[in-house]
Amino acid sequence: MTTGTVAGELGSAPRTQDTQQIVGTHGSPSWHPPTESAMPKMKTKRAAMKRFKRTGTGKLKRGHANHSHILTKKTRKRKNRLKKSALVSSADFPRVSRLLQA
Repeated sequence: MTTGTVAGELGSAPRTQDTQQIVGTHGSPSWHPPTESAMPKMKTKRAAMKRFKRTGTGKLKRGHANHSHILTKKTRKRKNRLKKSALVSSADFPRVSRLLQA
């Protein structure tokens, strides 16, 4: 057996330091250069994804609170206003957009 090769891979190229082995679904090795960062990808917070939508201009749309129950004591005008969506304020925008980045 020659030095620099993996056992069981006769005739393969010697392994260098700047490559890593990734085994495919059928056990066949394929060689790829190492990724830039070793950290895992950022995951989107799914709860935030369900509550906020990004507009075409990049702003964030949100729904109003207080429109799900105890509606009998609220006026029709108030309930109609609460149905409509609003924009996330500039103070909350960085925090919410950080939750949505992936």
